Amino acid sequence: SIVVPPNTNVLVLSLLTLVTNVLYYTDLATTLSGPAQAVILDDYTSYSVIVSNLGPTNAPNVVLSNSLPAGVELLGISPAGANPTITDSNVVFSLGTLTNLESRRFSLRIWATNIGTLTFSSTVDSPDISDLNPTNNVASTNVAVGDYLAGALSVELVSTQQLNRQ
Repeated sequence: SIVVPPNTNVLVLSLLTLVTNVLYYTDLATTLSGPAQAVILDDYTSYSVIVSNLGPTNAPNVVLSNSLPAGVELLGISPAGANPTITDSNVVFSLGTLTNLESRRFSLRIWATNIGTLTFSSTVDSPDISDLNPTNNVASTNVAVGDYLAGALSVELVSTQQLNRQ
């Protein structure tokens, strides 16, 4: 049983408890875009990740996670000072608060070391919000990495060269 001390306003205590447990309602989203040009084995290329708070309120403690596929080495990240945590093939950005309608863009420079279709994925989350549209919290894109252009370059002898020692 609960004992309520005399002269205690239970309603005020209940409201204080409710206020301290408020969740923010907003819509976080992430998108990925792969390289614009064809990727050949051992190429250096970049892909972009955008994280957005589509509103209507601020989103505290936002975390953006990126998974790198096998056959990719991370060479760098911009903007400078992004300072993600990198563990194995995961690149995790702790972004703090994204204000209403704020977006941030990151470019990840990579080295493609395997031939095939590489799938890059990104997830955004905040433990302190109730997301209005969780379907846009995950994004992925496929990047085809081809072999060297074997047979695409040919050399043909058009004329013989002669040395003229004049």
